[in-house]
Amino acid sequence: MFSNLLQKAGDKLFDEVTVKQWILLASILKSGVKEPTLSEIADINGYSRQNVKKLTKILEEKEFIQFKKDAKDNRVLRVQITDKCIAYLKSRYVKEQAFIKDMYRGITDEEVDDMYQTMKKLEQNISDLSEEG
Repeated sequence: MFSNLLQKAGDKLFDEVTVKQWILLASILKSGVKEPTLSEIADINGYSRQNVKKLTKILEEKEFIQFKKDAKDNRVLRVQITDKCIAYLKSRYVKEQAFIKDMYRGITDEEVDDMYQTMKKLEQNISDLSEEG
């Protein structure tokens, strides 16, 4: 439910890309992989390859990414962030910062730290459960 509320609020903020598309773009940029494959992007985000393909096709139509064939293997598609995308992401920085500030309004640094520690524990528990099954 929380992720749906966050996505809904974030999607209202900007018309050009959805929160999911933004997360995908941000993860590519933060990954350190210059031109990741669809599978690498899926691994970074925990998305299915099919979901990544769907999201990247939309981003390609918006000219935010380009698909490139791998130099060594023509079957492999690589994703390249475009200059248009970089300019767009820079243009929304101030508005994003205000959104984040509003989202954390009334929450102390200690509460944020507690939430982070709790989420790390939940993530580990969920990971352990998935390995047990």
